[in-house]
Amino acid sequence: MTIGSKRKYDCPVLLFQGVAVVPFRGMDSSKRVSMWSVQDVLEWLQDQHPSHVSTLQRAFIKHAISGRALLRLRDHHLERLGLDAEEHLQEILQDLLLLRVQEEINELKDLHSGEEAPLFHHDSW
Repeated sequence: MTIGSKRKYDCPVLLFQGVAVVPFRGMDSSKRVSMWSVQDVLEWLQDQHPSHVSTLQRAFIKHAISGRALLRLRDHHLERLGLDAEEHLQEILQDLLLLRVQEEINELKDLHSGEEAPLFHHDSW
């Protein structure tokens, strides 16, 4: 979905390296992508890519694609899961990039707010 894409959005759109980046609003935004269940991933797929649900739903269930696994998917994984059209592949890859960026932002917020547990406890030395 590059600039000039025919996709329409009803929310603010960010541009990342010339690509329209739209926040996913279909689920509780406080739940980290890495904590999504397979069902959460299927809801994301249905919301973001309804035309690909028939192709990917069975594969996501069969391979138990949770949020953590979703964040690690690359083009060759999607191809092996049955997605072969380059245009569709690029759309999903761009949305996966957005999810990774959102996850990184959440991790940085956690580190900044002090919610992350320290790596070492001085009591254990």
